[in-house]
Amino acid sequence: MKTIILVLLLSSPFFYLTSLDLRVLEGLLAIRNPAFTLLAFLFAFLGSWRFLVPFNLLFAFFFRKKKPFALLIPLGTLSCWVLNHLIKELIQRQRPPIVTLAIENSFSFPSGHAMVSSCFILLLLIFIKKTWDKDFLVPAVIYIGLMALSRLYLGVHYPSDVLVGSALGLAYAWALYQYFGGKYDRSNHKG
Repeated sequence: MKTIILVLLLSSPFFYLTSLDLRVLEGLLAIRNPAFTLLAFLFAFLGSWRFLVPFNLLFAFFFRKKKPFALLIPLGTLSCWVLNHLIKELIQRQRPPIVTLAIENSFSFPSGHAMVSSCFILLLLIFIKKTWDKDFLVPAVIYIGLMALSRLYLGVHYPSDVLVGSALGLAYAWALYQYFGGKYDRSNHKG
């Protein structure tokens, strides 16, 4: 996990400090079509509060006996969203100057969809692994990648926004789990 986070963070300045940040977006303009647009809007929905709030409330209800995840996933997702907005207000990077397919009113850096979705998916992945011993790492990575790509495709973020957003979301989820989940695991396995 540390390697993935480090790669995302280290690749971000490469895009930010070169013209690649804008060139990637311009390249995506050329491939816009109805099918890709529909898929991008689907991912926009999955990364929005309209999906995440009800999902997390239902998760907390149905898995209320699964400690620490019953609260860790919903509160981790919510606190990640708050952290994202604080960072956006601190950095205040403007949205890309291209034709967008979606309207966003907040600042651009870091991508909230990428950050919050990465946090949410990693916490969910850990929960599934701990609860049912199932590993969905590949689908999780694909989901995070498609979420980030959808933000670029819609024209509302630069590549550096989604790279850092994904890295911060993963790092935040990992830290939350190490502190709260790890504490719970250790207290339940004491002899």
